[in-house]
Amino acid sequence: MKKDRMFQYAYDNGFHSSMVSYSSIKIVADTGLITEKEANELWDKYYDDCIRRLKSDERPQMCIWKDCSSETDYNAVEREIDYRDDLEIRADGVYKVEKTFTKI
Repeated sequence: MKKDRMFQYAYDNGFHSSMVSYSSIKIVADTGLITEKEANELWDKYYDDCIRRLKSDERPQMCIWKDCSSETDYNAVEREIDYRDDLEIRADGVYKVEKTFTKI
């Protein structure tokens, strides 16, 4: 099987307010090259934890990188949950809210 994926999952359980902010980054998983199957298994393994951390404002970031040729070649994002995006948590999962603009 082709090893052309990498998986990363981290969160920040520091303190963040409008007046004070400090980070306390925890890296849960950061792989080298793995197969697509292995990457998706890690995604499934940590998905519920990532949603829980989103709800508790722990700034999670989880990503599968694809088409990687080496452990330093972060080529393209295949799947991603990033707390900085406009996300909506629904009963069946997390959705990225995308806006479109049409000039009239």
